[in-house]
Amino acid sequence: MRFYVPDWDDHVDANYDFLYDVHSEAENSARENLFLWDVFEGRDLPADGLLLSRDSVTQSAGLRGRLNEHGIYGDPRLNIPSWLPTISDCGAWGYRDLPFPKYGIQDLIDFYDRIGVRIGVTPDHVVWKGPNQRRLYLDERAYDSDLISDDALEDLRDTDGLDVFVTEWPDLWPDYVREFDSDVHDGVVEQFTPADFEGSPEEICSRLESSPSAVFREQDNIFRQNLSEKLAQRIREEYDPTEDGFRLMAAVQGWDPESYAKDARKALEQGYDCLGIGGLAGARANEVAAVVDEVGDVITEYESEHGRRVDVHVFGFAKTELFEAVRDAGVTSFDSTSMLIAAWTGGKNYHLDSKEQYDAVRVRFPLARDERPTQIEKAIRGQEMIRVLEAYDAGNSISEALESYYDEAEATLDAAVTYLQDRRHADGYDVDSMMGARVFFREDFDCAVEFKGTVGEPIWRDVIHLLRKDTEDDPRLFEEYEEHLRPVRQFLSHRREASPVRSAESIVSPKQGTFEALSPYLREYTEAIGDTDKLDGYRETLKERPWERCSCPFCEKHGIQMCIFRGNNRNRRRGFHNMYRFGLEMAETFDEIFIAAALPKPPSARCDDALRDRYPEFWSRVVDLPSVELGALTPDGAVEWWDRLDTDAVADRSPESIAAQFERILLYDPNHDSTMVEAIEEAGCTVDEFDSASELQSAAMRRLRPSEQQSLTEF
Repeated sequence: MRFYVPDWDDHVDANYDFLYDVHSEAENSARENLFLWDVFEGRDLPADGLLLSRDSVTQSAGLRGRLNEHGIYGDPRLNIPSWLPTISDCGAWGYRDLPFPKYGIQDLIDFYDRIGVRIGVTPDHVVWKGPNQRRLYLDERAYDSDLISDDALEDLRDTDGLDVFVTEWPDLWPDYVREFDSDVHDGVVEQFTPADFEGSPEEICSRLESSPSAVFREQDNIFRQNLSEKLAQRIREEYDPTEDGFRLMAAVQGWDPESYAKDARKALEQGYDCLGIGGLAGARANEVAAVVDEVGDVITEYESEHGRRVDVHVFGFAKTELFEAVRDAGVTSFDSTSMLIAAWTGGKNYHLDSKEQYDAVRVRFPLARDERPTQIEKAIRGQEMIRVLEAYDAGNSISEALESYYDEAEATLDAAVTYLQDRRHADGYDVDSMMGARVFFREDFDCAVEFKGTVGEPIWRDVIHLLRKDTEDDPRLFEEYEEHLRPVRQFLSHRREASPVRSAESIVSPKQGTFEALSPYLREYTEAIGDTDKLDGYRETLKERPWERCSCPFCEKHGIQMCIFRGNNRNRRRGFHNMYRFGLEMAETFDEIFIAAALPKPPSARCDDALRDRYPEFWSRVVDLPSVELGALTPDGAVEWWDRLDTDAVADRSPESIAAQFERILLYDPNHDSTMVEAIEEAGCTVDEFDSASELQSAAMRRLRPSEQQSLTEF
């Protein structure tokens, strides 16, 4: 079972300053940015592959340029391991409100070939739930709100049983669009008039049906499913597996288990052996289970009848309670960002497993929209709370940590005044860009990092803006700088006197490092910031100290910082941690095993055809094993069952790549032909060799369903 992580450019600054919340370098390009695979290596990587959306590539000029030039395995920024499997799809969720997909057939084939992904998904259109949804699509460019009242559109949207989408359509549609709707033309925007929106909803939809700027369908879900099926057939006709360097996956769409099964059956009839079930992101567990169970029955029937294996991917799935259900249904991979996104949305942001989860303590940054007094209070209190939490984690004196902070902050403000008096007219601030001024300030002022952390980003930004305006030819009054810094100094002085360390309840100080010592500071902070509704969750997190029970690199290095909700560099690290913990749960259900047969490399053949011809009994016994990777070991390395033996399309077949992906290989080698075993074991992967196909099958089943085997033994 492979778990793919969707690429959202998720990375962290390797040398981020957690004390002052400042990046290691002012410019992103100068930082050492770490992606998931830079932090976790080999089998410790909590993802077995990367999912890249065509839509995300389209929206990012930088990513698009790098992929076009270097390909996905050569991108110097992503720098993904050569052995890591990759999937690319259209990103149908991104254009779900359009009447048609945005990408053409040959365009998509060329894209997959150009970037060098392992698997490319057929173009599809998300099918909304419910079979007979009436939908009206309007090109936003044709809608003039000055001519047509918003009320007319809102009345239409309020119509029961009718969905209305107003979005900006592409200038150019794929060629196939005109086959399905001859009224839609490239570059033609016919403006709507008030008369178009007069009458009943039925009259409006009927009137707009022939407009090149509108599409109306009575049964849009059925249309979307049929369209996806036809596009899968079209792209398969254009796709050449001997020339195109990727495997083609058929997107399967539906609105209930039966419609999904129908679509899966159609894809199998078209010749696909790799299916991707879409449209289930956010669905309830019972809905997902029903769909994969129904599709699984179709797959099982097909494999049994044809003696051919089928791989099934589930898009947007990550429900630990369904691990056994998806395994038994024959699912071989899935993807999700839910555990990553959970790190910075809602509560229960820090996961030890699917049941033991904790609220991260929100230490809030000042925002540009806040009033200046609020900005200053958030900045100072935030810095206080970081030091309070760090002292608690280390078992140090909280009062001493705060006194040290106040001394440092006052010294920083003094240094800032001296610096601004001496260097405010430096040539480095006479630059065209704000970034240039930031970089110079960072390099020129010894306390630049401490200054930003002390005053907060809004004041830091205002000071740099002022430095850019303040020139020798047109000097600003120094009082303008003082107006920014004076209230910070005043609030800092107030906090030194008003901190709980000086309150009556702290006269008898609890033992340092205990929750009792931390409690008054936590309560005061949540009251001041307005987060008292979260206090109970924070108390549970800080009492339990869950970061001490995790062995991931981030928790071991950063400790309590992983349970602080504050900015990308903490939150994404916590997301990576959550994925690591998810990977540990996966490992309890899914073994990292590769089932293979020793196979000399023939001149030209698909791996499964070669296995079926050479080892018919082996193939018949393993073809329908659920949730495992199948293939062959050749003199050139590992080959997956669907790959061709005469191609170098797979990025890496080396022993090291095998060991990075699999803990164990179950190898059928009756003639002891394999020359790879020793090298693979030296790389760190165990190889169990079998002369009997039936014994290998039994060994595989024991590893796939250990609980069932234990029950049978006890019986």
